[in-house]
Amino acid sequence: MPNWVYNNIEVEEKYTEKLEQMSKRGFCHYFKPKPKAYEDTISPTPSKEDNPYVYELSQLLLKYHGYENWYDWRHANWGVKWDACMGEMDGNIYRFETPWEAPDKSIFKLLAKEIPNFNYWWEEEQGFGKEWECEDGEFRLIESWDLPVWKDTIDSKIPYESCGTLCNLLEVYTKMGETYPKGYYLEYDLNTYLGSTYKKAMKEYIKHYDITHVSK
Repeated sequence: MPNWVYNNIEVEEKYTEKLEQMSKRGFCHYFKPKPKAYEDTISPTPSKEDNPYVYELSQLLLKYHGYENWYDWRHANWGVKWDACMGEMDGNIYRFETPWEAPDKSIFKLLAKEIPNFNYWWEEEQGFGKEWECEDGEFRLIESWDLPVWKDTIDSKIPYESCGTLCNLLEVYTKMGETYPKGYYLEYDLNTYLGSTYKKAMKEYIKHYDITHVSK
């Protein structure tokens, strides 16, 4: 299974209907339709001995379209293996997922020709990401963030039926204008701050969990 990237595009109200139309056709496919000739290809391309038909097809596609198979074409043109997945409109925000990476910036440059003003941010499921602003077709990087630095306090290798992992955020962490203090959280969730010290955190922690094993 891939690591998923969570993508969000926010537009002005007047562009909401247009963005929804794009989403229904496949976000990347809308701007760069994949040639139908790639539907019979295989990635990686098989040898001539293993599958002569697909091999010969791949060589023709390489000659006329520049890529041997569907994967190579998508990665070069979309920047991702699959088009937008799990997409939904949430008011004036289109949320969708892509595997391993965000779509290529060329896709968003094409979006800017039809919707010149929008905000776009993405976050990989581990926690790193970027936020961009497009104004009158011009892009500006607002922020980028790396993974938070965690240390497990409760040994996660020991199974618990009702006990989560108490985690220590070792450095102040900033993401999308929000600052999270050093201290203790539940299950790597930055929205579950328990306290600045182990003692304070444990007082909050035991209110919710049956502690059977604790190690500093």
